[in-house]
Amino acid sequence: MRSKSFTAAALAARLSLLSLPAVLLVARADAQEQALIQFAVDAQPLAHALVEFSRQADTTVTAPTRLTEGKHSPGFTGMATPAEAIAALLQGTGLEARSRGGALVIDRAAQEAAVVGTLRGQVLSADALRPLRQVQVSVLGTDLSTTTDRFGRFELHVPAGRYGLRLEHPDHGSQTVPDVDVRPDLALELDLMMQPVAVLGADVEEVIVTNTRYAERAVDLERTAPGVIDTIDFEQIARFDDSTLSSALTRIVGVSMEEGRYAIVRGMKSRYQSVYFNDAILPSTDPARRDLAMDIFPTSIMEALALRKTASPDVPASATAGHIDMRTKAVPDEPFFKISTSLDVWDDVDDDVLRTQGGDTDWLGRDDGTRDLPAELAAIKDIYFRNDGTPTFAIPDEQQVAAAASIRHPDINVGESNLNGSLDISGGYRWYAGEQSAGVIAAVRYSNKWTNRDIENYRFERIIDIEDGAAVERGSRPRKRYETWDSNNIIDVSAMLNVVWQPRESHELGLNNLLLRHTLNSTERTFDSELSVDPDGRITDDPASDYSFAYGIDWVEE
Repeated sequence: MRSKSFTAAALAARLSLLSLPAVLLVARADAQEQALIQFAVDAQPLAHALVEFSRQADTTVTAPTRLTEGKHSPGFTGMATPAEAIAALLQGTGLEARSRGGALVIDRAAQEAAVVGTLRGQVLSADALRPLRQVQVSVLGTDLSTTTDRFGRFELHVPAGRYGLRLEHPDHGSQTVPDVDVRPDLALELDLMMQPVAVLGADVEEVIVTNTRYAERAVDLERTAPGVIDTIDFEQIARFDDSTLSSALTRIVGVSMEEGRYAIVRGMKSRYQSVYFNDAILPSTDPARRDLAMDIFPTSIMEALALRKTASPDVPASATAGHIDMRTKAVPDEPFFKISTSLDVWDDVDDDVLRTQGGDTDWLGRDDGTRDLPAELAAIKDIYFRNDGTPTFAIPDEQQVAAAASIRHPDINVGESNLNGSLDISGGYRWYAGEQSAGVIAAVRYSNKWTNRDIENYRFERIIDIEDGAAVERGSRPRKRYETWDSNNIIDVSAMLNVVWQPRESHELGLNNLLLRHTLNSTERTFDSELSVDPDGRITDDPASDYSFAYGIDWVEE
């Protein structure tokens, strides 16, 4: 590491005093630091200003070249102590002076080093618009530097401040980018173009710069948005067990879920919401609703989600409660491949669930034909019965018997549930051919989980007493009507395939494909302790009588 040391002209005389007792040297140094001196240092490059300060203050100043290069001092004129004068000379440079061994050492300010921003970008050849690899990118005034990868990209984490960049390449020489402003906790994206050495003249230095500043974190997007907006950081969501958007959305203030699927924003349902998916309006999977089921979207394929709670010109007028904007992951510049899986044991079931005998492909969420309507029933499905029970036209007895016999009675039993589990596979790659590029990103997710619910149903009944042969009503009281045990097996299968062709840097043609499948396999058993039949076949309402069970099954594919 190179350093420059600036000393006063009287340094030799001061060195001759080293034989004196140490206490005298310390006393002199303290007195010198407190003494008022007339300074007259003009605004100039920082290195030159420090040399002039060292001469006027008659003290030693040590500053590494990497810290002073490219920095400018505002200058200082007036009566001040050396500490006050050098602080004024370093103002706005992000540096500070520290006293060490009787000398002043220039170093980066502690508060500047603690606040960091991100500087990233791509370096292209100006003549062919192709990425340049192995370009040395250095931040002037610091020891930070890096080299570009095969895509011409680089990234540096730099303390907040204003810097110059130096680009060095064997075929493109050395070029400088001035006035690069790095803000705390924000990322600055630079598109840099370097001219070949043959094009550059001896005294010509040209760099074409375009930049885009954007929020590095979701919280910064919320802070800089013109209205009220809530965002989801899916890198943080990946640390939790939020595998679908329905569970991730509940982490936003003011959002709850109806039936665990449909979003309720600030207490208002779908009538007051709008949902965009990659800037397109998706139709609902349920014809009876206008909102979208959020549990069919896996978080593994999502890149960003924002919920706007204030009106703006770019959202539908009906979105008075909120506008949900979802975006899937983009084709990456760097190849990646990721596999993740999860298994969990849940406490709600206590190892017992209601299971229904199904087909061989139930675990995939697809019926293999086991639940198809039998042909015998399909033949009479358009026949209507009158109030007296007679059909609109006569059905032969043998056809009625055949239809009744064709009704499937699946085996319903109580058994242990499988473990809840999921499997996620994702990957992406981009190919380059000159200034053109093509890429693909794909993701597949499979999830299988069980839920269990116990529901108690009550009704109010009148309390009636008999007094003097007359019925007297004493009020009412709640009484349990029946209990319901509901077990659900939920299978989610999703796949995403995005293909992008980029003929030029500013043109892109893409095709987004998304497959979503949500299957619900539900079995319900209702226990009714009041329903019984006496020997004469009459229904009685006796709480002490025998109980009965009623079963219901549902298979829903979306």
